[in-house]
Amino acid sequence: MARAVVAQRLPPEIVDNIADGNRGDRRSLAASSLVCKTWLQSNRYHLFSEFDVYVGPNVGASFLQLLHHPLCTFVYCIRSISIYPGSPDALGVAGLGDGTVTALANLKHVTSLRIHNHRGFISKPVLTLLTSAFGEVTSLRLRNSFPSFHDAIEFFTAFPALKTLDFDSWCVGASPATVPDTLPPPATLSVIQLHSPFKDMSWFLDHHHRFPSLTLSEIADKNFPVVDHTLKTFGPDLHTLSLRFKEREISASPPSRFCQLDFLSNTRLTSLELEVPDGDLSVVFLFLQNLRLPTVQVLRWNFGRANRLYVLYGAVPSEADAKLADRQSFKCLGQLEFMTRYGIEGASHSLSLLQQKSYPKAAAVGIAIIHRYV
Repeated sequence: MARAVVAQRLPPEIVDNIADGNRGDRRSLAASSLVCKTWLQSNRYHLFSEFDVYVGPNVGASFLQLLHHPLCTFVYCIRSISIYPGSPDALGVAGLGDGTVTALANLKHVTSLRIHNHRGFISKPVLTLLTSAFGEVTSLRLRNSFPSFHDAIEFFTAFPALKTLDFDSWCVGASPATVPDTLPPPATLSVIQLHSPFKDMSWFLDHHHRFPSLTLSEIADKNFPVVDHTLKTFGPDLHTLSLRFKEREISASPPSRFCQLDFLSNTRLTSLELEVPDGDLSVVFLFLQNLRLPTVQVLRWNFGRANRLYVLYGAVPSEADAKLADRQSFKCLGQLEFMTRYGIEGASHSLSLLQQKSYPKAAAVGIAIIHRYV
Protein backbone atom coordinates (compact mmCIF):
# COMPACT_ATOMS: atom_id res chain seq x y z
CA MET A 1 0.00 0.00 0.00
CA ALA A 2 1.34 3.39 -0.93
CA ARG A 3 1.92 5.69 2.00
CA ALA A 4 1.66 9.47 1.74
CA VAL A 5 4.83 11.36 2.55
CA VAL A 6 4.18 14.57 4.45
CA ALA A 7 6.61 17.43 3.94
CA GLN A 8 8.10 18.80 7.13
CA ARG A 9 8.08 22.39 5.93
CA LEU A 10 6.42 24.24 3.12
CA PRO A 11 8.41 27.13 1.62
CA PRO A 12 6.86 30.48 2.63
CA GLU A 13 6.47 31.58 -1.00
CA ILE A 14 4.28 28.54 -1.72
CA VAL A 15 2.13 29.31 1.31
CA ASP A 16 1.76 32.87 0.05
CA ASN A 17 0.68 31.56 -3.36
CA ILE A 18 -1.95 29.36 -1.72
CA ALA A 19 -3.27 32.28 0.28
CA ASP A 20 -3.28 34.68 -2.67
CA GLY A 21 -4.90 32.16 -4.99
CA ASN A 22 -7.76 31.49 -2.60
CA ARG A 23 -8.19 34.92 -1.06
CA GLY A 24 -11.51 35.40 -2.81
CA ASP A 25 -12.79 31.98 -1.74
CA ARG A 26 -13.18 31.73 2.04
CA ARG A 27 -14.05 28.05 2.00
CA SER A 28 -11.00 27.01 -0.02
CA LEU A 29 -8.75 29.18 2.10
CA ALA A 30 -10.16 27.71 5.29
CA ALA A 31 -9.88 24.17 3.95
CA SER A 32 -6.18 24.61 3.17
CA SER A 33 -5.36 26.39 6.41
CA LEU A 34 -5.21 23.32 8.65
CA VAL A 35 -2.67 21.63 6.36
CA CYS A 36 -0.57 24.73 5.89
CA LYS A 37 -0.33 25.35 9.61
CA THR A 38 1.68 22.15 10.05
CA TRP A 39 4.45 23.98 8.20
CA LEU A 40 3.82 27.60 9.09
CA GLN A 41 5.83 29.78 11.41
CA SER A 42 3.74 31.57 14.03
CA ASN A 43 4.36 34.98 12.45
CA ARG A 44 2.44 33.81 9.35
CA TYR A 45 -0.66 32.55 11.16
CA HIS A 46 -2.53 35.75 10.29
CA LEU A 47 -2.99 34.33 6.78
CA PHE A 48 -5.57 31.92 8.16
CA SER A 49 -7.85 33.61 10.66
CA GLU A 50 -11.15 32.03 9.56
CA PHE A 51 -12.29 28.44 9.89
CA ASP A 52 -15.39 26.44 8.86
CA VAL A 53 -16.34 23.46 11.01
CA TYR A 54 -18.79 20.75 9.95
CA VAL A 55 -20.14 18.79 12.90
CA GLY A 56 -22.09 15.59 13.15
CA PRO A 57 -21.44 11.83 13.20
CA ASN A 58 -17.87 11.22 12.01
CA VAL A 59 -17.69 14.75 10.61
CA GLY A 60 -14.93 17.02 11.84
CA ALA A 61 -13.84 14.48 14.46
CA SER A 62 -10.16 14.63 13.50
CA PHE A 63 -10.14 18.40 13.64
CA LEU A 64 -11.84 18.47 17.03
CA GLN A 65 -9.31 15.98 18.42
CA LEU A 66 -6.48 18.10 17.08
CA LEU A 67 -7.74 21.12 19.03
CA HIS A 68 -7.02 19.27 22.29
CA HIS A 69 -3.40 18.56 21.34
CA PRO A 70 -0.91 20.58 23.45
CA LEU A 71 1.20 21.35 20.35
CA CYS A 72 -1.76 22.75 18.42
CA THR A 73 -0.66 26.39 18.56
CA PHE A 74 -2.76 27.80 15.72
CA VAL A 75 -5.80 27.86 18.02
CA TYR A 76 -4.62 31.32 19.05
CA CYS A 77 -4.85 32.83 15.56
CA ILE A 78 -8.38 31.87 14.50
CA ARG A 79 -10.69 34.85 14.89
CA SER A 80 -13.78 33.70 13.00
CA ILE A 81 -15.53 30.34 13.14
CA SER A 82 -18.55 29.10 11.18
CA ILE A 83 -20.38 26.00 12.40
CA TYR A 84 -22.23 24.01 9.74
CA PRO A 85 -24.18 20.75 9.95
CA GLY A 86 -22.34 17.80 8.46
CA SER A 87 -25.73 16.08 8.06
CA PRO A 88 -29.34 17.35 8.06
CA ASP A 89 -29.76 16.87 11.82
CA ALA A 90 -26.14 17.36 12.87
CA LEU A 91 -26.66 20.63 14.69
CA GLY A 92 -29.58 19.32 16.68
CA VAL A 93 -29.34 18.18 20.28
CA ALA A 94 -27.34 15.06 19.38
CA GLY A 95 -24.89 16.63 16.94
CA LEU A 96 -23.60 19.79 18.58
CA GLY A 97 -22.97 18.30 22.00
CA ASP A 98 -20.85 19.09 25.01
CA GLY A 99 -17.74 17.43 23.56
CA THR A 100 -17.89 19.44 20.35
CA VAL A 101 -18.28 22.75 22.15
CA THR A 102 -15.56 21.85 24.66
CA ALA A 103 -13.16 21.19 21.78
CA LEU A 104 -14.10 24.42 19.99
CA ALA A 105 -13.51 26.30 23.25
CA ASN A 106 -9.79 25.72 22.66
CA LEU A 107 -10.00 28.42 19.98
CA LYS A 108 -8.94 31.13 22.38
CA HIS A 109 -9.59 34.39 20.56
CA VAL A 110 -12.69 33.94 18.42
CA THR A 111 -14.49 37.26 17.88
CA SER A 112 -16.90 36.20 15.11
CA LEU A 113 -19.27 33.25 15.48
CA ARG A 114 -21.68 31.97 12.84
CA ILE A 115 -24.12 29.13 13.45
CA HIS A 116 -25.82 27.96 10.28
CA ASN A 117 -29.02 26.19 9.36
CA HIS A 118 -30.12 22.92 10.88
CA ARG A 119 -33.24 21.03 11.81
CA GLY A 120 -34.21 20.81 15.43
CA PHE A 121 -33.12 22.97 18.34
CA ILE A 122 -29.76 23.15 20.07
CA SER A 123 -30.27 22.29 23.73
CA LYS A 124 -30.05 25.08 26.30
CA PRO A 125 -27.06 23.50 28.11
CA VAL A 126 -25.11 23.50 24.83
CA LEU A 127 -26.12 27.10 24.10
CA THR A 128 -24.86 28.03 27.56
CA LEU A 129 -21.57 26.29 26.82
CA LEU A 130 -21.26 28.28 23.58
CA THR A 131 -21.69 31.61 25.35
CA SER A 132 -19.11 30.56 27.96
CA ALA A 133 -16.64 29.26 25.38
CA PHE A 134 -16.80 32.34 23.14
CA GLY A 135 -17.08 35.19 25.60
CA GLU A 136 -15.01 37.50 23.38
CA VAL A 137 -17.42 37.32 20.44
CA THR A 138 -18.27 40.74 19.00
CA SER A 139 -20.05 39.57 15.83
CA LEU A 140 -22.78 36.91 15.90
CA ARG A 141 -24.67 35.47 12.93
CA LEU A 142 -27.56 33.15 13.78
CA ARG A 143 -29.18 30.86 11.22
CA ASN A 144 -30.13 28.17 13.73
CA SER A 145 -33.58 27.38 15.11
CA PHE A 146 -34.97 28.45 18.47
CA PRO A 147 -38.26 27.33 20.08
CA SER A 148 -39.28 30.94 20.75
CA PHE A 149 -38.03 34.51 20.47
CA HIS A 150 -37.26 34.54 24.16
CA ASP A 151 -34.87 31.61 23.71
CA ALA A 152 -33.10 33.47 20.92
CA ILE A 153 -32.92 36.70 22.92
CA GLU A 154 -31.67 34.84 25.97
CA PHE A 155 -28.87 33.36 23.86
CA PHE A 156 -27.50 36.42 22.07
CA THR A 157 -27.83 38.76 25.06
CA ALA A 158 -25.49 36.42 26.97
CA PHE A 159 -22.49 37.61 24.89
CA PRO A 160 -21.19 40.57 26.94
CA ALA A 161 -18.96 42.03 24.18
CA LEU A 162 -21.43 41.64 21.29
CA LYS A 163 -21.40 44.57 18.85
CA THR A 164 -23.06 43.19 15.69
CA LEU A 165 -26.04 40.82 15.54
CA ASP A 166 -27.16 39.19 12.27
CA PHE A 167 -30.40 37.34 12.97
CA ASP A 168 -33.03 35.55 10.86
CA SER A 169 -36.42 35.64 12.55
CA TRP A 170 -37.78 32.82 10.39
CA CYS A 171 -35.55 30.45 12.36
CA VAL A 172 -37.77 30.99 15.40
CA GLY A 173 -40.45 28.42 16.20
CA ALA A 174 -44.02 29.04 17.25
CA SER A 175 -43.58 28.17 20.93
CA PRO A 176 -44.67 31.05 23.18
CA ALA A 177 -42.13 32.76 25.40
CA THR A 178 -42.27 31.54 28.98
CA VAL A 179 -41.25 34.91 30.45
CA PRO A 180 -41.52 38.48 29.15
CA ASP A 181 -38.66 39.65 26.94
CA THR A 182 -37.28 42.13 29.45
CA LEU A 183 -33.65 41.09 28.96
CA PRO A 184 -31.58 44.16 28.09
CA PRO A 185 -29.19 44.08 25.11
CA PRO A 186 -25.44 43.96 25.78
CA ALA A 187 -24.09 47.44 26.39
CA THR A 188 -21.83 47.14 23.33
CA LEU A 189 -24.52 46.01 20.86
CA SER A 190 -25.13 48.74 18.29
CA VAL A 191 -25.47 47.09 14.85
CA ILE A 192 -28.59 45.02 14.07
CA GLN A 193 -29.07 43.05 10.84
CA LEU A 194 -32.47 41.37 10.58
CA HIS A 195 -33.39 38.92 7.82
CA SER A 196 -37.08 38.35 7.17
CA PRO A 197 -37.65 40.79 10.06
CA PHE A 198 -41.41 40.75 10.10
CA LYS A 199 -42.37 37.92 12.41
CA ASP A 200 -41.85 39.76 15.68
CA MET A 201 -40.02 43.06 16.00
CA SER A 202 -41.17 43.98 19.51
CA TRP A 203 -37.89 43.40 21.41
CA PHE A 204 -35.84 45.33 18.87
CA LEU A 205 -38.37 48.17 18.80
CA ASP A 206 -38.44 48.32 22.60
CA HIS A 207 -34.66 48.87 22.65
CA HIS A 208 -34.37 50.93 19.46
CA HIS A 209 -32.51 53.72 21.24
CA ARG A 210 -29.58 51.30 21.70
CA PHE A 211 -29.20 50.48 17.99
CA PRO A 212 -27.97 53.37 15.81
CA SER A 213 -27.28 50.99 12.89
CA LEU A 214 -30.06 48.87 11.37
CA THR A 215 -30.29 46.54 8.35
CA LEU A 216 -33.57 44.99 7.17
CA SER A 217 -33.19 42.25 4.53
CA GLU A 218 -35.49 40.12 2.38
CA ILE A 219 -38.14 42.85 2.32
CA ALA A 220 -41.28 42.20 0.27
CA ASP A 221 -43.74 44.83 -0.90
CA LYS A 222 -46.35 43.56 1.58
CA ASN A 223 -43.95 44.44 4.42
CA PHE A 224 -44.26 48.18 3.80
CA PRO A 225 -46.35 48.85 6.98
CA VAL A 226 -43.78 47.10 9.19
CA VAL A 227 -40.83 48.93 7.65
CA ASP A 228 -42.63 52.27 7.83
CA HIS A 229 -43.53 51.68 11.51
CA THR A 230 -39.95 50.61 12.29
CA LEU A 231 -38.47 53.77 10.78
CA LYS A 232 -40.87 55.97 12.73
CA THR A 233 -40.14 54.08 15.98
CA PHE A 234 -36.36 54.35 15.62
CA GLY A 235 -36.78 58.03 14.77
CA PRO A 236 -33.74 60.24 15.52
CA ASP A 237 -31.82 57.35 17.14
CA LEU A 238 -31.10 55.83 13.72
CA HIS A 239 -27.80 56.91 12.12
CA THR A 240 -27.09 54.17 9.56
CA LEU A 241 -29.81 52.31 7.63
CA SER A 242 -29.73 49.56 4.98
CA LEU A 243 -32.90 48.31 3.27
CA ARG A 244 -32.46 45.20 1.13
CA PHE A 245 -35.42 44.16 -0.97
CA LYS A 246 -36.39 40.77 -2.31
CA GLU A 247 -35.91 40.19 -6.00
CA ARG A 248 -38.70 41.59 -8.18
CA GLU A 249 -40.44 43.17 -5.19
CA ILE A 250 -39.59 46.77 -6.04
CA SER A 251 -40.73 48.21 -9.34
CA ALA A 252 -41.22 51.53 -11.04
CA SER A 253 -44.30 50.43 -12.95
CA PRO A 254 -46.54 50.04 -11.10
CA PRO A 255 -44.66 52.14 -8.55
CA SER A 256 -43.86 50.32 -5.33
CA ARG A 257 -45.07 51.80 -2.07
CA PHE A 258 -41.48 51.79 -0.90
CA CYS A 259 -40.84 54.66 -3.28
CA GLN A 260 -42.92 56.75 -0.84
CA LEU A 261 -41.01 55.79 2.31
CA ASP A 262 -40.89 58.61 4.82
CA PHE A 263 -37.52 59.24 6.48
CA LEU A 264 -38.47 62.59 7.97
CA SER A 265 -38.56 61.21 11.52
CA ASN A 266 -34.97 59.94 11.15
CA THR A 267 -33.49 63.37 11.73
CA ARG A 268 -29.96 62.11 12.43
CA LEU A 269 -29.69 59.60 9.60
CA THR A 270 -26.29 60.07 7.91
CA SER A 271 -25.96 56.93 5.75
CA LEU A 272 -28.63 55.16 3.70
CA GLU A 273 -28.14 52.05 1.55
CA LEU A 274 -30.89 50.67 -0.67
CA GLU A 275 -30.38 47.29 -2.33
CA VAL A 276 -32.54 46.79 -5.42
CA PRO A 277 -31.58 43.38 -6.85
CA ASP A 278 -33.28 43.75 -10.24
CA GLY A 279 -30.76 46.36 -11.34
CA ASP A 280 -33.36 48.70 -12.81
CA LEU A 281 -32.20 52.31 -12.56
CA SER A 282 -35.74 53.53 -13.15
CA VAL A 283 -36.46 52.49 -9.56
CA VAL A 284 -33.51 54.58 -8.39
CA PHE A 285 -34.80 57.67 -10.12
CA LEU A 286 -38.33 57.08 -8.82
CA PHE A 287 -36.94 56.90 -5.29
CA LEU A 288 -34.98 60.10 -5.85
CA GLN A 289 -38.08 61.97 -6.96
CA ASN A 290 -39.75 61.35 -3.60
CA LEU A 291 -36.81 61.35 -1.19
CA ARG A 292 -36.12 64.10 1.30
CA LEU A 293 -32.94 63.29 3.22
CA PRO A 294 -31.61 66.57 4.59
CA THR A 295 -29.15 64.89 7.01
CA VAL A 296 -27.86 62.01 4.85
CA GLN A 297 -24.21 62.37 3.82
CA VAL A 298 -23.79 59.07 1.92
CA LEU A 299 -26.46 57.46 -0.28
CA ARG A 300 -25.73 53.99 -1.68
CA TRP A 301 -27.62 52.06 -4.34
CA ASN A 302 -26.61 48.40 -4.15
CA PHE A 303 -27.24 46.26 -7.22
CA GLY A 304 -24.96 43.48 -5.92
CA ARG A 305 -27.31 40.60 -6.77
CA ALA A 306 -28.22 41.87 -10.24
CA ASN A 307 -26.53 40.32 -13.27
CA ARG A 308 -26.91 43.49 -15.31
CA LEU A 309 -27.43 47.14 -14.58
CA TYR A 310 -29.74 48.63 -17.16
CA VAL A 311 -29.20 52.30 -17.91
CA LEU A 312 -32.08 54.52 -18.96
CA TYR A 313 -31.81 57.13 -21.65
CA GLY A 314 -33.35 60.49 -22.46
CA ALA A 315 -34.11 63.08 -19.81
CA VAL A 316 -34.06 60.78 -16.79
CA PRO A 317 -30.39 61.37 -15.83
CA SER A 318 -30.83 65.14 -15.99
CA GLU A 319 -33.94 64.89 -13.80
CA ALA A 320 -31.99 62.83 -11.27
CA ASP A 321 -29.14 65.34 -11.45
CA ALA A 322 -31.50 68.20 -10.68
CA LYS A 323 -33.05 66.31 -7.78
CA LEU A 324 -29.64 65.48 -6.24
CA ALA A 325 -28.62 69.12 -6.50
CA ASP A 326 -31.73 70.20 -4.60
CA ARG A 327 -30.23 71.23 -1.26
CA GLN A 328 -33.65 71.35 0.35
CA SER A 329 -33.97 67.58 -0.16
CA PHE A 330 -30.29 66.65 0.15
CA LYS A 331 -28.76 69.35 2.29
CA CYS A 332 -25.73 67.34 3.48
CA LEU A 333 -25.31 64.79 0.67
CA GLY A 334 -21.67 64.52 -0.37
CA GLN A 335 -21.51 61.09 -2.01
CA LEU A 336 -23.76 58.93 -4.18
CA GLU A 337 -22.54 55.37 -4.79
CA PHE A 338 -23.72 52.86 -7.37
CA MET A 339 -22.58 49.41 -6.19
CA THR A 340 -22.62 46.47 -8.63
CA ARG A 341 -21.16 42.98 -8.76
CA TYR A 342 -20.76 43.06 -12.54
CA GLY A 343 -20.02 45.66 -15.16
CA ILE A 344 -22.55 48.21 -16.36
CA GLU A 345 -24.26 47.39 -19.62
CA GLY A 346 -26.26 49.59 -21.94
CA ALA A 347 -25.47 52.08 -24.67
CA SER A 348 -21.92 53.13 -25.45
CA HIS A 349 -22.29 56.18 -23.23
CA SER A 350 -23.65 54.22 -20.24
CA LEU A 351 -20.35 54.07 -18.38
CA SER A 352 -20.13 57.84 -18.36
CA LEU A 353 -23.55 58.00 -16.69
CA LEU A 354 -21.93 57.31 -13.35
CA GLN A 355 -19.19 59.86 -13.80
CA GLN A 356 -19.21 63.39 -12.53
CA LYS A 357 -19.80 64.89 -15.98
CA SER A 358 -23.18 63.13 -16.21
CA TYR A 359 -24.32 65.00 -13.09
CA PRO A 360 -23.06 68.56 -13.61
CA LYS A 361 -25.52 70.13 -11.16
CA ALA A 362 -24.74 67.58 -8.46
CA ALA A 363 -21.02 68.00 -9.08
CA ALA A 364 -21.38 71.77 -8.84
CA VAL A 365 -22.69 71.48 -5.29
CA GLY A 366 -19.93 69.04 -4.30
CA ILE A 367 -21.61 65.63 -4.65
CA ALA A 368 -19.30 62.81 -5.80
CA ILE A 369 -20.87 60.15 -8.06
CA ILE A 370 -19.03 56.86 -7.57
CA HIS A 371 -19.34 53.38 -9.09
CA ARG A 372 -17.68 50.51 -7.25
CA TYR A 373 -17.84 46.73 -7.19
CA VAL A 374 -19.08 44.73 -4.22
